[in-house]
Amino acid sequence: VPLHICSFGVMFSVTLLLTDSKKVFEILFFIGILGGLIALLIPNSLGYTYYNMRYYHFILLHMSIAIVPIYYYKAYGYRVTLKSVYKTIALILVVSPLVVFVNYTTGKNYMFIGEKPEILANYLPDWPYYIIVFIVLAFIALHGLYYFSNLDFDKIKSKFINKKSWMLFFYIDEVYLRHNYFDYFKINTKILVFFTIFDYNEKWV
Repeated sequence: VPLHICSFGVMFSVTLLLTDSKKVFEILFFIGILGGLIALLIPNSLGYTYYNMRYYHFILLHMSIAIVPIYYYKAYGYRVTLKSVYKTIALILVVSPLVVFVNYTTGKNYMFIGEKPEILANYLPDWPYYIIVFIVLAFIALHGLYYFSNLDFDKIKSKFINKKSWMLFFYIDEVYLRHNYFDYFKINTKILVFFTIFDYNEKWV
């Protein structure tokens, strides 16, 4: 059952690529970027190593859900508001009872509500206190990403325009990223996302 945060990120990614919906983007921007990057930095690849296709499936999947909202942010100028933060929080709160029920009836640990993730077990307090830690960190991260995404980057970049180290960045940003190259990226991203979601079976080899 796809009930992890990143599983929702995959579903929202596909929906956004098919519909270009700004409402979907508002949610995906947070759960995709934060969920995807955290999963890559603190991986829980179910014990699979690079000898197994599931290992690469894990990496591609979480890269995809982080890349898609960044692409829409840059290519189409989609933006989030403070209200988007609370929509995301509300969505997580709404689905949490369902996740708890599924965890209880199936013995799973979706959203890591029932048990601490093993890779962080030594750094977190016992249940249920680690959930409070998660909530506080998520609240901070969501607001931090919101404020970061609404920075005036053009103004920030203008302060460094005379520095040679920034010239390549400006060239890529102004010449490539503001043209139709994003259309090719969108096609390739669709292929990547659809490829990485076709199987949630943990025994896939």
